[in-house]
This record gives sequence, structure tokens and C-alpha cells, in this order.
Amino acid sequence: MPVSYRTRPSFEESDPEEEEQYDDEPEPDSDDYGHSSPHSDGSDEDEEPSDRDGVRESTDLRSHSNLRPGRLDSDNSDYGPSSSEPNKDPMHLDSKSLPLELESAVREHVYNHMPIRVLLLPEMTLIERGAVVSHVMSSIMKVGMPAIEQKMRDALRMKVDVLMEGKAWAREAVVADIVQEHARYAILSHTWLQREPEVLYRDANEPQKWQSIRTRCDAGYRKLEGFCKVAREQHGVSLAWMDTICINKDSTSELDESIRSMYRWYCDSYICITYLADTTSLGDIPNDRWFTRGWTLQELLAPKRMKFYGGDWSILTTYGDDKSQDVTTRSGHHRRDRHRYFSPTTDATAGRSSTVDILQVIQQVTGIDRGEISKFQPGREDQISSQMAWAAKRVTTRGEDRAYSLMGIFNVSFSIAYGEGAERAFFRLIEAILASRRNNFDVLNCGGDPISNDIHPSRIIPSSPECYLAHSPRLIEEALSPTEPMTLTHRGLKLELLVVRAVLITRGKFAHQMAKKSQFQLLLSNSTFAASTRSSPVEVEVKTGYVRIPIPHEILDLPFVFGIWGFSHERGPFELPEDCPAYLFAMDADKKNFSLDNLYSVDISNAVRVTMERVVTIPRSVILSKGHTIKADSLAKVGMKHLIAYL
Repeated sequence: MPVSYRTRPSFEESDPEEEEQYDDEPEPDSDDYGHSSPHSDGSDEDEEPSDRDGVRESTDLRSHSNLRPGRLDSDNSDYGPSSSEPNKDPMHLDSKSLPLELESAVREHVYNHMPIRVLLLPEMTLIERGAVVSHVMSSIMKVGMPAIEQKMRDALRMKVDVLMEGKAWAREAVVADIVQEHARYAILSHTWLQREPEVLYRDANEPQKWQSIRTRCDAGYRKLEGFCKVAREQHGVSLAWMDTICINKDSTSELDESIRSMYRWYCDSYICITYLADTTSLGDIPNDRWFTRGWTLQELLAPKRMKFYGGDWSILTTYGDDKSQDVTTRSGHHRRDRHRYFSPTTDATAGRSSTVDILQVIQQVTGIDRGEISKFQPGREDQISSQMAWAAKRVTTRGEDRAYSLMGIFNVSFSIAYGEGAERAFFRLIEAILASRRNNFDVLNCGGDPISNDIHPSRIIPSSPECYLAHSPRLIEEALSPTEPMTLTHRGLKLELLVVRAVLITRGKFAHQMAKKSQFQLLLSNSTFAASTRSSPVEVEVKTGYVRIPIPHEILDLPFVFGIWGFSHERGPFELPEDCPAYLFAMDADKKNFSLDNLYSVDISNAVRVTMERVVTIPRSVILSKGHTIKADSLAKVGMKHLIAYL
């Protein structure tokens, strides 16, 4: 950018291994990180980083060749030579070695908890991680070492004496707090413009183009400028991140790292500034496009602190943090944090009031509980299906982004491969979730069509987030842990089943059709474990006139079985949940001669699974008259069989 920049002194020579070396493969510009932007000029060339015209890159720091890696040179530092004796007592503060300790912590924080590059404010200058380290250290040193040392002493006493923590741990925590305070950055959540161009990374590296953008002051530049102004003036930060300009999408490696790290970047930000372009008051929120996009789901859940702004950059509430809904004082102080004060509006019709519960409005729009919004925890085992249902209501320009944008929410990571298609990308997401959790039954808490056979032979892996709109909340509440690992193989998903015979008693209008609501009876033996010789009908829903076989009517003359899953037998007996989830299978056998005694795993694995619109559940009371467990040697008495199938 054509903004003057004064190079700050480097505290440590950049480690070549730490500087990202990205390949030059082009990737389209996109609000979903893969869709062509109207501002793209179609060029596939990857420009070398440059510090010309005010664009400061990390290479700016390498001119200090007399600095040695790993330490401060006393001739080039104001902080004194490094101490030859290590600090044995964590409570001891050595003014000579403390800067080294702080810089090491700064470097670790910048390279592991901050984006690849950020905007330096108020200049709106792009700087990369090496320069960010320099900037943060300069900010710390402006406070002065005596003040830093006193602050550390006070904080150490509190953490050691009050919290009763170990001294070494307390020292690390205090240093981390100091670093985080000076490395604060704001991050923008927004939707890309549909008819006008955004300001891209390549624009910042082309002086003539950048000057033209500034002169025109079009919508993209106004958004960038408004974000930087709000971040600096209202939230007091000197660093900011906006995806349009801070990601070099011409580099596939950088794009891959950015997408896989984005949830963490939003989570680690000091404040997430959320720009609702279609909103001027809280009443407009339900119709704002921000609540329909795939990427903004993680941008709603990940940040610890958020502030919502309307399309004219006006505040929508007087809270300093819309997530916690803390009301700040005019002095800017609060009992839990220090926030800038937002003056209350005088326009009562605008709906901008600290008394308005914005979280309640967002909950009504998204269907996400306000507790999840304010204190979301990624990777929970008991929330897979409900979180997928949140995503089912959102769209992305590139189909693959529906899966990529959910990695952080489910705390998984896999490589980006635009062009693989939405269904294959979603399959890889499910595959990653299955491999990362001990209790993953909730992955199967869905209905609808399974994944296409040309992607994987599994008949129970869902094909899209929409399948989870049919999930059963009761199954989440009673989630049990699978005894045997649910392993995804080339034959399908390895899953334990309790199989029970079923007889179709309700058909459709025509004899060759299955009814919209078909009733089945479970064939259970007359024993103390069964409710009756023939249980009460179990009502299930199937797609009218549609089963996943070439000739649907032939299935009606085959024997049926329910394969119950979601149980556990870690302690010996089979423990059943109150509502037992089940799959319905049509067996390739003669109905008259069919028996569970002659049923094997391979038969279930090759059977036709009837595609359900919703999760099929069988009440435990239908199977057991009392209790919730059944011994293995009693299964045959009840009329059930335990099998391991590949589905």
C-alpha cells in the first residue's frame, strides 16, 4: 500500500524455517474462499512479497544481519546483554534476561495464535508475522521495564498466593497475559459484496490499483476503512484482520492454512467486529444475509467477544460485548474487563438499546441456544447432530465450503481440495469426526439419503448437513458410548447391532407400495424380558414409493428386521437407551424359511437398508417390560441377536 512506514528495530533475526514458504498455485478469489470475485483480474501470477509502497512484509526485518538468531545482541538492543545464569526461582525477575523471555513468548504467541498477516493501524499497512513480533515487542517496551517488572510481581503474588498455583506455572501465565494484552487484534466477520468488488490482497501490492481504489472509495474500500476505524477508535487495538485483504489466495498453501486455522483466529481475537450490511436496526436482523452464510456460523460461535454493527457502522446495542452483554461505564471500566464506552442512542425507533436482548434475537433467527452462542465449546460428542442441523440452514458459494467451514466447530482438520465436490468434502468431514471421538453415535443421528456409492460403499453415512434436520434430540440426551470402535472400512462402517424380526402390517394405497407411515410389529418371544408375544406396533416413516433398490415393490415380499444400535455393553449386560435408534433392513431371503438363527453379519451387510426420512426409534418399553439391561445369554429368549455388520 502507498502508506509510509518506518521500520522498527528487530529483536531477533527471523528464522527461515518459521517464515511460511507458500507455493504459487493460483486459487480463485471468493467470499467462500473458492468463488471468483468480481474484482479479480484473472491473473495467475504470484508476486514476490515487497516492502515497496508501504507494504511491510516480514522480510523487512532481515536487513539487520548483525543480529544473531535465538538471542539479543547487546550492541543492538536497549535491553542489556543476556544473562549467562538461568533463572532458577520463578519469582525472581532479572531485568537483563526478562526481555528475552518476553520476546520468546511473543514469538510463540504470534506464530501459533495469530493470523499469517494483519493490518497495522491506523496506517492500514499489511504486516506479516516477523513484523508483528517486532510491533508487539515495541508496544511492551514502551511501557518500560520497571513497570513490566512491577506488574509481573503483583500478578505472580496473586496467582501463587491466592490461586495456590505453582510458581513456574504462574510465571508462564503472567508472561502470557502480558503478551496477549499487547498482541490484541480485531477480526472482521462479514459477507462479501455481491455486485461490487472487495479489496483483495493483490490490490495492496499494486500501487496504481490501490490508489485507484482509494480514489474511487467504492463499497469494498469503505467497508475496509470503516472496520479499521472502528477497531482502532472504539476497541483500542492496533492490529486488525479482514479475510479479503489479509489472505493471499493466489497461494494454495496459504489458503489451506488460513481455512484450517480460521476458527482459532476468530477464537483468539480480542474482539470480533460483526458487520451486518443489510441491517440498520435490530428489527432487520432476521432478514440479514449474514445469518444465511456458511462461514459466518463459526464466526458467530468462535469469538469470545463480539460487537454487532449495522450497515452504516452504527452500533446496534450499547453493550461493550454483545456476547456477554456487559454494560460498560462512562469511564470505560467494567468489573470483568475494560471496554470502550458506547454512548446510548437517542433514536428510540432504531432499536439500539442496552435493554434489548440481542442474543435472544439471534437465538430466534438461528435456532441456536443463547448459551451455546455465548460460551460455545467445539468438538462436543453429544452435540454433533444438532450442530450439523445449524449448518443445514446455511449456504456457501462453493459446495466444498459447507464442509470446510465446519472443521473448527467439530475440532477436526483435513486438507483443502477444491474441485472434489460438496458430497466428498462432507464425507471427509464425517470421516474426521468418527476418527477423533470415543463416543460418536451421534454422527448417525440423522435421516435422508446416505453418501453416494461412488464416494464410499457405506449405506449409513449421511450425504449432507440437511440429513441432520431429522435428528432426534432425545438420542443426544441419552447418548451411550459404543463398546466396539465404529471403524470406517472399505466395506462400510463397522457397527454393532441387536437384530429383531419385524413384520409389515400397514401398506400403502396399492399393494406394491410402502405407506408414508408404515407400521411394523416386532416378533419378540414370550419371556419375562418381553412386553408381550407380539409387541405394540412401532411406527416408522419412509419415503413414499421409494426404497434404494431398482424395483421398490419387490421389497415388500422380503422378510424385515430392525437393527438396533446406540446401545452399550461395556459392563457385561446390554444397556439400552430409553429410545433405541434402529435401521430397517429388507433381507434377501425367503420369508417363510427366514430365521434369526441362520442370520449372520454378512447377511446384514448385504441387506437392503430402507431409506428413512427421520431417525427410527423403538421405545425400550416395547422390548423390555422392566429395567434397561439384558444379559447376552438372554438375547435369544427375547428374540434378538447380536451381530457386527459393515454398513
